[in-house]
Amino acid sequence: HIYKTKIPGIIPISSKSEFAGLSLEKQKNKIKLGWSCFTKNNIYPKIWISPSHSLDLNTINAIRSETNIRIISDGIALDQYYEYDMHWIPQQIWSFKNIFFGKIWTVCLHPNTMKDKDFNVLENDLKKFSKQIISAEDINFKKRRKNSLEKIFTFIFFKVLFFKKLKLKK
Repeated sequence: HIYKTKIPGIIPISSKSEFAGLSLEKQKNKIKLGWSCFTKNNIYPKIWISPSHSLDLNTINAIRSETNIRIISDGIALDQYYEYDMHWIPQQIWSFKNIFFGKIWTVCLHPNTMKDKDFNVLENDLKKFSKQIISAEDINFKKRRKNSLEKIFTFIFFKVLFFKKLKLKK
């Protein structure tokens, strides 16, 4: 990834971005170029995942303008939701866990930085959680907004993340 800004965008997880903060035209050009690379190789992505969880409304508008993608895997919620004219699959955790509430929990993995032991853990987790894993095609996408509980959950999630980051800086 080539980060251009230090703007977290609409999902305040990271303060580095390839997209957030850039003009709509610059984002359209970047996305058009990336989309072209995929389609020239007969790859037609259906889901957008932002580098470092960072995107803004220009990113969303550029995705809609330059691709067929209408699903974003990011954001915090307890179920799929619809916002900014896109369907969202929430992305809340970075390792497999037993979660006892919410409908959809996704795990963010970075295979390019994983070590052999991480792949062993992943293999064991895939076996352990296999009955709970579904594909994106299995999601019943609806044009539903986040409910009040999810808005509170999102607020608390980002507050906890903020305090964890503060603690790590000490």
